[in-house]
Amino acid sequence: MRKPLLAEYMQQAQMAFHDERHADVVGIVKQAQRHFPNDAKLAEASAHAFAALGQTGKAVEAFRKAVRLAPHSATANFNLGSALLKAGQYADAVSSLRRAAELQPDHTGALNNLGNALRFAGRPKEAVAPLREALRLAGSSPDIQFNLGRVLLATKQYQEAAALFAAAIQARPSEAVAHAMLGQALAGMGQADAALESYGQAIAARPDDPAPRADRGRTLLRFGRIGDALGDLAELASKYPGSADALGAYAQALAASGALDESIRVNRQALDLDPSNREIRFALGLALLTRGDLASGWPEFAHRDTAQAYATDLRTPRFDGRARLGRVVMVFDEQGFGDAIQMARFIPLLATRVKPVLRVRPPLVRLLRSLGGDPDVVASTGPVPFHDAHCPIMDLPGLLDIDLSNIPATVPYLSAPPDDARVWAERVATLPGCKVGIVWAGNPGYLADNTRSVPREMLTPLADVPGVSFVSLQKGASPPFPMADWTGDLDDLASAAALIGALDLVIAVDTMAAHLAGALGRPVWLLNRFDTDWRWMLHRDDSPWYPTMRIIRQPTPGDWTSVIATVRDRLGRFR
Repeated sequence: MRKPLLAEYMQQAQMAFHDERHADVVGIVKQAQRHFPNDAKLAEASAHAFAALGQTGKAVEAFRKAVRLAPHSATANFNLGSALLKAGQYADAVSSLRRAAELQPDHTGALNNLGNALRFAGRPKEAVAPLREALRLAGSSPDIQFNLGRVLLATKQYQEAAALFAAAIQARPSEAVAHAMLGQALAGMGQADAALESYGQAIAARPDDPAPRADRGRTLLRFGRIGDALGDLAELASKYPGSADALGAYAQALAASGALDESIRVNRQALDLDPSNREIRFALGLALLTRGDLASGWPEFAHRDTAQAYATDLRTPRFDGRARLGRVVMVFDEQGFGDAIQMARFIPLLATRVKPVLRVRPPLVRLLRSLGGDPDVVASTGPVPFHDAHCPIMDLPGLLDIDLSNIPATVPYLSAPPDDARVWAERVATLPGCKVGIVWAGNPGYLADNTRSVPREMLTPLADVPGVSFVSLQKGASPPFPMADWTGDLDDLASAAALIGALDLVIAVDTMAAHLAGALGRPVWLLNRFDTDWRWMLHRDDSPWYPTMRIIRQPTPGDWTSVIATVRDRLGRFR
């Protein structure tokens, strides 16, 4: 009996696939592989059939076999990488798709999927280059424009992201997600009205989808319109009680309004619907921490995105908090410099359990070397030091069982280098009267910066307070009225600590300077927005984190006028 030719099997498989008889394809390939066990095309055919049947695991294994049989095939590596991407195996997907792009540099599909895999793996910065190249090769592609826009959005390149989303929308005007992404980019650029208009377009394109309405509500919160957001999101949650996204957004609005107990209840209701939703778990953690329930809040707070993103290339396990003699734990900083300064107090306590090594951004290195116990501090721009486990710095209080009763609040726990301190003390001494440092704005890339920063013109009532010499601590911005500005001479946060250490008082919005002044044990007044950050809690004018801090809060959303009036009155009595 004549042995069937490989071409005959392939023809049968192709016909069956065309007719969507995918189970038949699997059978045909299985029969053919008895005669041709080392043919990569057969393995690929069965993989595509498994994928069409929804059997992702079997599809991945079949694509792996195709790559083993044809390791230099760009198509085989692309197919495997795409299947791994669909299966959520992002690290392996990156490897396979990168290999496909190396084998065929003009493979737009491989470059596009590589960018997507990197984004899903929490590596958006690395995703930009392959997506740019894919778009260059494609010339114009709404899909690639959209994907590149998303990673640019994640890396806060808002203007270019907005242009790409607008181009994608021009090709597909009814694409609701692109309108919503454009709204996010415009919000990042500070264009509130344009952002809300884009969300309106997304809602019009998909009126029965709660997602764009939830995003619109979050944008209202971002720009301090808490009442509007609360009304819209309450209505949304009532209309879609089975939507975790709608409930989660409503819970955020409740927290911003100060209704923490209700926010916690609604967040837990949302988690009942979607237990694996990290964004909702993180929001629940924030509400619990703000209420002062630190023990319950830390485990939920651990679901924040930055805790995952900074460790994407590490092969070591995340530290579980257990003491182990001789174990080296690499602690890395995350989020803002202020967060690192706040949590650095726990390094000496951690050192009683394991050997910590701090890997931090260069401006923090000299400052954190002043911590007790002479810690090992290295710059994040250098090689990764030897370690047995890694730990995001903001995990420390949860791992160390910190609650309001045992926060190490002894200050100072940081200090400036002696030589720096002497130089800045001499310079500041040339100013007459009470020396007051001031910071009125934060990093504009921070999500809540629209509400935490004081418009500079609102500070002018402070200009003529008698007996006060103001010193600008606002790097890269001109002061609202004449004052000493030496920020151009600050090399890092250790030199900033030396300047702050020479001042009588620091007045700051919720930024790094407030944390640094508190860690140095200097008097500091925090100008706090109504929708407070978790660490400042509610209804207190002091802080369990910094004994020398006093908090001056907005009585209503956006009311900086009364805050500045309070500051002026207190300055008149501060000596």
